[in-house]
Amino acid sequence: MKPRNPKRGTQKGKRIAPTCLSLRRQEPGDVIDWGYDTNTNDRRLISISNSGVSRSYTIGNGSGPTNVYDIQSITDTAATGHPWATQTHTYTNDMIDRLLTANQTTPGNFGYGYDPLDNPTTVTTPSGTVTPAPTFNGLNQISTWGLNTYSFDANGNALSGDGTRT
Repeated sequence: MKPRNPKRGTQKGKRIAPTCLSLRRQEPGDVIDWGYDTNTNDRRLISISNSGVSRSYTIGNGSGPTNVYDIQSITDTAATGHPWATQTHTYTNDMIDRLLTANQTTPGNFGYGYDPLDNPTTVTTPSGTVTPAPTFNGLNQISTWGLNTYSFDANGNALSGDGTRT
């Protein structure tokens, strides 16, 4: 990987110097570019482009009630003739950073609800279906959601549920 504009930053090993605003990786048949916001906005990733699809991000930047690190939208733009369709995804969060809505061109809009302890309670799908509300045990750990039943060891590690151990 080489910085696209060496005057703006340098690269040492695989780390990017703090002033580098873009990076390019080129391999036979493929070019990937990463774009970063300015130093003022903490140099956050704002775009990724490759030979077929580019992805750009809109970050909160402290506007209104939005956390400066919340992704407000993602736009995937497909190159002409690419099999993927161009899509837009938008997100809203509440004042304590819980995801409230996730809207996208395809398949549609999702909505999320939470209890007073910030546990997710509902997910509404694009078809309007509301998933079964999860249940939680006395330690505020998820017990059931849909067909999955969860259990935990004494340290709070998941032992069963959806097949994922964390």
